[in-house]
Order: sequence, then structure tokens, then C-alpha cells
Amino acid sequence: MDLFEDYEHIPEELKAVCDKWQQKAMYEGLDYNDCAIFQEECEAIGYTFDYGLDADPFDLRAIDPKEQKLENQTINNQKKYGIGQ
Repeated sequence: MDLFEDYEHIPEELKAVCDKWQQKAMYEGLDYNDCAIFQEECEAIGYTFDYGLDADPFDLRAIDPKEQKLENQTINNQKKYGIGQ
């Protein structure tokens, strides 16, 4: 279920993050880098979403433990091999 489409049922902490970025999107628009920062803020509280080059976030959802494990492995490999530094 895409929580962007079920907004009234999302937790208050997540709603505060989404509201901030929704305001920016409405008045200034979002770019790809904005989406990355927005996603990091959501992930810090246990949620994530997808977005494309069009900078249009979609599929807001709780982080799946398997998804989190894969992300952690990717980050660890990047650090190990000096990628992205």
C-alpha cells in the first residue's frame, strides 16, 4: 500500500516529514537531490519510497527488514571498496 495515497493513516512523525517536503514540492518543486534527502529523512524513522529521474516520489512504505538488510550490505560494500567516497 502506498502511504502517499493513504495519508490520513500515516504516523504523525512521518506526516511531519511529508508535510515539510510537500510544501517545498508545491511552492518550489522537487529535484532529484531533494528526493534523496526526503528519502533519507523517511528512512531515519523506518519508512522509504521510490522516485525516478522525474523527482516524483511514490510507493511510500515501511522499510521491509529484507530491504534494510540489502541496503546495509550495499553500504558496507561501498565503504569496503571505497565507492562513493
